[in-house]
Amino acid sequence: MAATEAAGNQNENAGGSKKKLIIIIAIIVLVSVGASIGVTMFFLGGDHQEAAVEAVPAVPVRKPAIYYEFSPAFIVAINVGGKQRYMQIHLSVMGRDQAAFDVIEQHMPLVRNKLITLYGSQDFRRMQTPEGKAFVLEESRRIIMEVLDQESDGMEIERALFSNFVMQ
Repeated sequence: MAATEAAGNQNENAGGSKKKLIIIIAIIVLVSVGASIGVTMFFLGGDHQEAAVEAVPAVPVRKPAIYYEFSPAFIVAINVGGKQRYMQIHLSVMGRDQAAFDVIEQHMPLVRNKLITLYGSQDFRRMQTPEGKAFVLEESRRIIMEVLDQESDGMEIERALFSNFVMQ
C-alpha cells in the first residue's frame, strides 16, 4: 500500500510539473508576443510621427498662374499737338483663380469702358517711356481690381501685361 501511495504521489507531482511547464511556456509565449508587439510599435511609431511632421507643409502651395487676354484689342485715339494719333493695346492679366476671370467676363462692358477711358487720357509722349507703360499697366490692374472688389469676395489679379503695344 505504501508503494501505491508513493506511485500516486509521483503521478500528482508529474501532473503538477506538467501544469507548471504549461504555465511557464504560456508565460514565455505571452512575453515574447508582447515584446514583438512593443518592438513593432516602437519602430512604426517613430515613422508615424515623422509622417505627421512631413504632412504639414511649411509653405502654402500656390495655385498655378492663369492668363486671360482681353479681346478685341483696345484702340484709342489721342490728340497730340493737333494731330490725331492712335494707340493699340493687347492686354492680358495674370491671376490664380478662374472665378476671377469669370467675374471679369460677366462685367466686361464696365471693365472695357474704364480701361478705354484710362488709355484715352494718357499723354502720348509719356506712353513712349518705360515709366509711362508701367504706370498704365498698374492702373489697368487697379481698375480691374476695383471691379472685382465691387462684384466678388477676395478675388485678385496679380499682374497686368501687354501682349502687344502699338503707337502711331
